[in-house]
Amino acid sequence: MQARVHRSTNVLRRVGLLIVAVCVAFDALSADAPTVALDQKVAAALAMPTDRAAGRRRFQRSCADCHGPDGRGDAARRVPVLAGQRYKYLVRQLASIALGQRHGGAMHNVLSTSALRDPQTWVNVAAYLDAAPPPKHPRTGNGEFLALGDATFRVQCASCHYGDARGSDAGFVPSLRNQHYAYLRGQLDRLASYHPDVDENLSRLMTSLKYDEREGVADYLSRLHGLMEVPPEAGRSE
Repeated sequence: MQARVHRSTNVLRRVGLLIVAVCVAFDALSADAPTVALDQKVAAALAMPTDRAAGRRRFQRSCADCHGPDGRGDAARRVPVLAGQRYKYLVRQLASIALGQRHGGAMHNVLSTSALRDPQTWVNVAAYLDAAPPPKHPRTGNGEFLALGDATFRVQCASCHYGDARGSDAGFVPSLRNQHYAYLRGQLDRLASYHPDVDENLSRLMTSLKYDEREGVADYLSRLHGLMEVPPEAGRSE
């Protein structure tokens, strides 16, 4: 009798451990599910043909109140320049906000509308912005920490964003050129705040930078404008 009870207890224990293991695995899969769904949506969208004229109409109808009719942002309100930004990065960001993977405040409210949840709209708008000319004179900082910002960017950031801050389609790395200083400065602080939408490793990097380093990086980047003509760094390719 005791042996039977012992065997039953062992069976129940093994079943219990199996249930726990299945639950843990399910939780892990559930945690990754939104990212997988986002990746799938983005991949499907990137395979679609684009219509820049339709993207321009949609952008001016839905986004121009904040970003301006030409996508050149608003330095006073820390609204970013979108004109000239990388196509694939824009598609992923539009998808992230539309699908609730990134919280963009007012932008999230705009992208929650049915018209902007359509992947065809994402690629149309992104194609329009990618080809739109960026501002010739983004608002810059005061130049106090400019040399430090140059050096800091090249040591800490250029390996991903390239030496000319062009970014890369591989990995959806954004261009940091042609951008207003105030927006860049605010984003560096946001990245250092361990916001849920921010990559943890990037947050740690930004937290490690001192005030004057962040100030200098934002000012340095705000002065990089024009077409991205500098060749990739040695040993790297698009």
